Amino acid sequence: MEEKVFFDNGHFKITNIRFINGNQTYLLNGITSIKASSFIVTNSDFVRTLILFIFLISMIGLILTKLATLINFLILGIVLALIAKFFYKKRTKYILILQTSSGESEALTTFNKEFFDIIKTNLDNAIVARG
Repeated sequence: MEEKVFFDNGHFKITNIRFINGNQTYLLNGITSIKASSFIVTNSDFVRTLILFIFLISMIGLILTKLATLINFLILGIVLALIAKFFYKKRTKYILILQTSSGESEALTTFNKEFFDIIKTNLDNAIVARG
C-alpha cells in the first residue's frame, strides 16, 4: 500500500498510514476513534494576583502619604478595574484525543480553532482512506 499524504506542514504530518505530531508517531490502524474536546481557559489567577499586588502597594502608598481620601480610593478602584479588564482573557482550548487499544492519548492541544479543524478533518479522511 502506497503512503498518501493528506497534510504536512513540517511539524504535523497525516498520511493514510500514520499521524506524526512533532516527536510522537501514531499508526492509523492502531487508532480506534477520534474525540474532539474543548473548554474555556482563563488567566483569572494572574489577574487576581496582579490586582491584589497593586491594591496592597497603593494602600501602603496612601497610608504613608496620609492622602487616603474618598477620591483617591475611587481613582484606585477605577484603575484596578481597567487593569483587570485589560489583562483578563478567555480563550478556548481545543484537544484532539485518540483512542487506541492501549487507551486514550492527547494528540493535539491548541488554541487555534482553524488549525484544529484542519488536523481533525485530515485525520478523519486518512482513517477513512486507510479502509
